[in-house]
Amino acid sequence: IAKSAPMAPGVVGLDIAVPPVGYPKVLRVFPGSPAEQAGIRANDLLLSVDGVNLYNLSRQQVDAAISDEPGQVQEFTVARGFKLLPPVK
Repeated sequence: IAKSAPMAPGVVGLDIAVPPVGYPKVLRVFPGSPAEQAGIRANDLLLSVDGVNLYNLSRQQVDAAISDEPGQVQEFTVARGFKLLPPVK
């Protein structure tokens, strides 16, 4: 996922919940965001970012794994329902 206009610098466009145990869950995808353009949807689970497993990480660790560098392309591994989706960038 590349972060680019019209979103603010470093914004992927996801609102996520980070449980104490498990993977972060997408609560909302902002319209026009890089996340929406990549096909990420509400209720998807974020399994990894650039190969970093997000299981049982704290909110701070998850936020740190998701780059805030404008123009940075990252690969997200996402699960939807019981399906593992191909990585999205």
